[in-house]
Amino acid sequence: MGLAPLVVASLFETVRAIATDHGCAVVLVEQHVNLALKAADQAAILNRGAIVLRGAAADLTGDPGRLQQAYFGSEDRR
Repeated sequence: MGLAPLVVASLFETVRAIATDHGCAVVLVEQHVNLALKAADQAAILNRGAIVLRGAAADLTGDPGRLQQAYFGSEDRR
């Protein structure tokens, strides 16, 4: 079922605050890519344990086609 949307929003704010306030890295595994990218500085997309896409979160957010290809593959990979 998952967490309520308000709880998720609060959790992401808290994670971002911890990283910013303490200057530490946070490893976040999240299925909701848009939420994760809003909270991240850097991101890596994995497929079967291999990194298939990595970069600045802002760059990845600005290129939804690359994100879609990383998640779903290309026609020639199917």
